[in-house]
Amino acid sequence: MNKYKRYERYKDSGIGWIGEIPEHWGIIKLKFLSTIFKGKNPQELTDEWREEFLPYLSMEYLRNSGDTLTLYAYPEKNLVTVNNSDILILWDGSNAGEIVEGKNGILSSTMAKIVPNNIVTRYLYWFLKGIEKFFKDNTVGMGIPHVNGETLKNHLVLLPNLQDQNSIANFLDQKTAEIDGLIADKEKLIELLQEKRQAIITEAVTKGLNQNVKMKDSGIEWIGEIPEHWEIVKLKRCFKVINGKEIVNEVELDDSSGINVYGSGGVFKKTDKYLFKGESVLFGRKGTIGKPIYVNESFWTVDTMYYTKFKMNMVPKWFYYMFIIYPWEAHTTQTALPSIVGTEIENDIWAIPSYKEQCEIVKMLNKKTSEIDELIIEVSNQIVKLKEYRQSLITEVVTGKIKV
Repeated sequence: MNKYKRYERYKDSGIGWIGEIPEHWGIIKLKFLSTIFKGKNPQELTDEWREEFLPYLSMEYLRNSGDTLTLYAYPEKNLVTVNNSDILILWDGSNAGEIVEGKNGILSSTMAKIVPNNIVTRYLYWFLKGIEKFFKDNTVGMGIPHVNGETLKNHLVLLPNLQDQNSIANFLDQKTAEIDGLIADKEKLIELLQEKRQAIITEAVTKGLNQNVKMKDSGIEWIGEIPEHWEIVKLKRCFKVINGKEIVNEVELDDSSGINVYGSGGVFKKTDKYLFKGESVLFGRKGTIGKPIYVNESFWTVDTMYYTKFKMNMVPKWFYYMFIIYPWEAHTTQTALPSIVGTEIENDIWAIPSYKEQCEIVKMLNKKTSEIDELIIEVSNQIVKLKEYRQSLITEVVTGKIKV
């Protein structure tokens, strides 16, 4: 921030966390600069587009979540319609207080629209975005948190002259777009690294490490050819799939003597006994499917998970890598709560290398995936810093700490 200039003279804002502001700026409550309209539930929502219907603006839709189903509603008179770049605030939920740019559509019941009066719209958007944390930190409600309407309406807004408002809005539009571009590039790099990681694993566990080895048809359509000396076997010859159980006693997570309890997302609690001791690969039985976890310790796993007990001359870590590319969808029920049956996995066939070759493949994959994972962590940290810089820049500009 040192490269930016400051305004010539400052005065105390009277707002503790903001501190000093430029001397020529005013301060006024939000309710005198805007009108707030709360969203409502439409009479009908449909996933099929119809003439005159508009998208229903859920947070998932506004955040451009690619796998979100678009819903549509008819713009009844009592509903709140939204145009591109309108100022919205998430009213209810875990992220209540978040400031969002609008899109053309019907405002959802969990959101409100802030319509500016006598203030530059983009300046007000950036000002509210700059103090977003205040609204998030001051939600109310014991169950589902929601925005305190009185707190929002009575919050003080810093009011520069129109020239400064436009300068600030234009500056932040440009600078945040540049930062967002850098973030998007790094997110794309992470996607490419993840694809590369997957490709390396796929090649190693289906083709081996020797590119000159003689090949044969595997009989498994999506795998194709495999090394000639690899054996096609049912997976039950390699391991047994065993159902997890619910724990009897839970102990504190910070208990160093406690046994880790695994769910589909990893360790989430501890207990005083173990279900299995040693190397195993865990995977979901119902709910979250297709996210294997390699474990080498005394552990417990819950009823919604399976764990594996391996036969002699099998390398569990090799099977962990195999399960990363495994076609889980072929064995998953198409129900509201997806599930798989352990015996189906045991009876599936796969191409298995020798114990020695499994070890060699694991050694290579441990090295290669660790290198890629370190790069992903490094780039992820860069994204975090860019997002922190973006928010800091917005706050510094809209509170007058730097002149643009």
